[in-house]
Amino acid sequence: MSFQKDTATNYLTQVDLFKVTLEKTPSDKLQWKPDPNSMSAQEMVEHLTGSQYFFAALIKGEDPPAPPPSDSTPKVKTREQLLKDFQQSCDMMAKTIGSAPDKSLDTPIKLPFGHTVKTRFIMTVPGFHATYHWGQLSYVQKMWGDNKDHMTDPSFPLGGRY
Repeated sequence: MSFQKDTATNYLTQVDLFKVTLEKTPSDKLQWKPDPNSMSAQEMVEHLTGSQYFFAALIKGEDPPAPPPSDSTPKVKTREQLLKDFQQSCDMMAKTIGSAPDKSLDTPIKLPFGHTVKTRFIMTVPGFHATYHWGQLSYVQKMWGDNKDHMTDPSFPLGGRY
């Protein structure tokens, strides 16, 4: 398997961790925050959705879209639209990672916050980013009293890709 296809597969698995936990989040808890300065589940999803387009632009050698202001309020009002937008961004991200040309892998990318990295590194970041927020979402669920281990749920999707 190529680096691109392997990275896309890993990305989808990492996103699945987040999605399974999100699916177990009750609708009435999507905007719940343990603290006014933290992110709700909905804000995490919107943040991940927007960041996919940022990372995809970098991988494609394009100028990334400007990030939304950190004090922006959630834009999506329905659970269905939130999940649909997130899924579309995940599908786009996996396609972008999987179809990146070999010749671009070692292309240096100057990030907006100053560092320069290779494209192959940026291709791994969306998966780590989703895993980071999966941990946050799991912790937030525990804070509102959901102590179930959702990874033992039979619907957990890890087995299908490896």
